[in-house]
Amino acid sequence: DGNLYTFGISLGNYPVSNANYSNPNSKQFLQKIRADLSQGILSTVIGSGRNNADISPTAFLVNECGNIYLGGWGGSINIQTGSNTTGLPTTTDAFQRTTDGSDFYFMVLEKNANSLIYGTFLGSNSTRGDHVDGGTSRFDKKGVIYHAACASCGGDRTGFPTLNPWSSTNNSENCNMAGFKFNLENLKADFKIWNNTKTEEVTFGCTPFSPTFEFVGSGARNLTWEFIRNGNVISTINNRAEFTFTFTQAGVYTIRLTARNEATCIKQVVVTKQLTIFPFNPEVSPDVLICPGASTQLQAKAEPGSTFEWTPTTGLNNPNIPNPIATPEKTTVYKVKIRTPDGCEAELPVKVTVDSLTKPDIRIIPISECGRMTRLVLKNNVEADSYLWDMGDGTTFDTKEPPEYTYQKVGRYVVKLTMTLRGCTYVFTKELVAEDNTLPIPNVITPNNDGKNDSFVIPYTDRQVNIFTRWGRLVYKSANYDNSWGKDAESGTYFYEAISPNGAICKGWIQVLK
Repeated sequence: DGNLYTFGISLGNYPVSNANYSNPNSKQFLQKIRADLSQGILSTVIGSGRNNADISPTAFLVNECGNIYLGGWGGSINIQTGSNTTGLPTTTDAFQRTTDGSDFYFMVLEKNANSLIYGTFLGSNSTRGDHVDGGTSRFDKKGVIYHAACASCGGDRTGFPTLNPWSSTNNSENCNMAGFKFNLENLKADFKIWNNTKTEEVTFGCTPFSPTFEFVGSGARNLTWEFIRNGNVISTINNRAEFTFTFTQAGVYTIRLTARNEATCIKQVVVTKQLTIFPFNPEVSPDVLICPGASTQLQAKAEPGSTFEWTPTTGLNNPNIPNPIATPEKTTVYKVKIRTPDGCEAELPVKVTVDSLTKPDIRIIPISECGRMTRLVLKNNVEADSYLWDMGDGTTFDTKEPPEYTYQKVGRYVVKLTMTLRGCTYVFTKELVAEDNTLPIPNVITPNNDGKNDSFVIPYTDRQVNIFTRWGRLVYKSANYDNSWGKDAESGTYFYEAISPNGAICKGWIQVLK
């Protein structure tokens, strides 16, 4: 701008005038003076606010935009002056925000010292401190500093920050000569597009797609994101460094990011990237309830050319078609993995519930008693929509739990309960024998070998018979009595038990007369 700028150190109280930015009591000063030296335009002080100088100046520039660039170093090498880089102001986007007190320091001030644009340290934890003995360090017009350095001094061979160095080792027992290039014109713009889980950068997605956009530049004070489709801005998002955006329509989108910082000479940087969104609207049939043994057709839909893979394959007639027939024996959650030719992929579930009475509490209890026909006690604690009991002799009941039932004829019967529940039919059966325990048993026999009434004969078959003396001693036992006892029995009174297959016990006495 044709004026004269100076940067230096003053151990006095240098005046501050016409400058919005200053660090009170600091010993580094900036001065802007008219070109003819007739008048001071502004002055300010910068630094930590201590009574000693913080740094030794090494480079100074005012660019064509009026931004002020300065550099220097301080620390233990200048111990006689009390120099120390601790407390110097840095910005949140600094390359290095911490210092051991003996580092390089770089600063950028907005035109006319209106604000701090950028502040950073650069250095290591060297025992002798990072410094430079003179040298020709300077800025170019774009705000890039080219700097010499005495690094890793005193045999300290670690720590000084490097990037792609010509040599990565310090071969000196004293200081190592280093040089670096550092860009302080700090408005840079770039961004990344992450997948839904933020584990991979992407250039395409499938509807609906919700990628994460992340700003990875620096120095921006304002960010404008524009989402463009078919030449039209469909959405604008301001001042968000990271966010998620959902695309519901297919197409090729241009994402345009504008990063701004009016305090820099560049003022704004624009970056664009493209994101292709493919159509993907997979559908799957709803969950279904089927009866035991029944089948149902599953249905999946997607874009033409898609492939389908159903798992598990149990109960499916073909797991690689969109509409397989499922006949599961038990409730199963089937999942179909759908892939389109464009690389879209999804896995959708269908639950097929096999309706069943998992714990039927149904009891059909035959009761046989001496002197009676077999009767049934029917117990049912299952709740259903309808009931039908078939007793096997033509008798039916349509209640949940019928009354006791007595058969009128001897024989084998199958009792069947048919229930319906939610449109499904369930059948439970039990086979049983109906006994007639009403026939009289004779209680006198005359075993004299005349062929008449010589043995104890009962009018039943399939009976267990036990015979006891009058004092309770067991004298005869047969699991399937053949009507033969008594021919060799002594005269007297005996007692018997005749036990039916259903457990009915008929008891009585027998008189043996010879």
